[in-house]
Amino acid sequence: MDAAYDAAAIHDHSNALGHAPIIDRNFRAQREARPEWAREVERMKLVHMPDPDDVISIFGPCRRVNARLKDEFGARFVACEA
Repeated sequence: MDAAYDAAAIHDHSNALGHAPIIDRNFRAQREARPEWAREVERMKLVHMPDPDDVISIFGPCRRVNARLKDEFGARFVACEA
């Protein structure tokens, strides 16, 4: 998820609607929370869970290829029939 979703306005609006926001914290912007993130990474290693940032980074090249196919080669206008 984009780090911009971790904003007070979004949390407040969600709470006002009676919802519980499920938004990952942006530890890159919140310097005071970085030690907490380091502890969380260590806990994830204990259960053999990959770092979410490592998992997300593998999708970058795919997104670039798909965007180029759409923008430069007309894939945006291909009709698919089921």
